[in-house]
Amino acid sequence: MALQSTGHPEAYPLAVEWSARGAKFEGEWDVRKHWDSFNAGKAGGITIATLFKMALDAGWCHRRQM
Repeated sequence: MALQSTGHPEAYPLAVEWSARGAKFEGEWDVRKHWDSFNAGKAGGITIATLFKMALDAGWCHRRQM
């Protein structure tokens, strides 16, 4: 969902690549089904900013911050 919020043309292929590593991956059609249901603009949607905030809260540091 966070990737979709970027609007970047490589976001979907990256989501498929990442999802394919999971044990529950059933094929690209499954990713597409979820991808098409996401609407990051709605209340409670997860955006790329949400993802970065969660990472920072979990202790992630950007290389420039080191």
